[in-house]
Amino acid sequence: LGGTGAVAEESLSDLQGYTITRYAGSDRFGTNLDILNALGVNGETILVCNGWGFADSLSAGATGLPVFLVSTKLTSEQKDFLSSHTDSKVCIIGGPGAVSEAVQSELESILPEVERIYGQNRYVTSIVIADTFFDSPSKAVLAYAWTFPDGLSSGPLANALNAPIILVDKNNYSLASEYCSNNSITSGYIMGGSSLVTDNAAMSIFSLQSADEIEVIH
Repeated sequence: LGGTGAVAEESLSDLQGYTITRYAGSDRFGTNLDILNALGVNGETILVCNGWGFADSLSAGATGLPVFLVSTKLTSEQKDFLSSHTDSKVCIIGGPGAVSEAVQSELESILPEVERIYGQNRYVTSIVIADTFFDSPSKAVLAYAWTFPDGLSSGPLANALNAPIILVDKNNYSLASEYCSNNSITSGYIMGGSSLVTDNAAMSIFSLQSADEIEVIH
């Protein structure tokens, strides 16, 4: 995924015998469209996220729905893509500081149904996404809120488990604890080491009595 500036040809040299397909555009937004066109969008709800920040996209990735990255305005290619998918509902993920009202107006001029879901920060937004898109989950996936690799990698796992990705850090996990308590969730997965998502946070969120109950997979 991405051009040679993102994934160099030299890095593929040890993959002899594999069929390799590269999906890439002139920038991240073009690559996003190339991926969506390759996968096919057939009436699913499209989640619109800020293409320059990662937090909302991490939580959105757990849903398995197509994620559509935007900047401060839509490109002509993006408008063409959306015009060919007017059977899809659009959910803007994040407040106006993430996806501007100007972009929302552009979306509303193309598509019949546009909704915005968000909270006052990335932690609240991850809970709102969980409440909106996950019906009676039995597990949750915890990811560190301030870097993207672990949360990004965990998207397919969370989707396979029908589990939301909840963003936390060592000082911000009370909302995650409340969400899991309200949904009777006492198990799940923690992405990354204890320096990112602390044992104390995990114990509180999953109602554990001891850190010994946390299984570490290397």
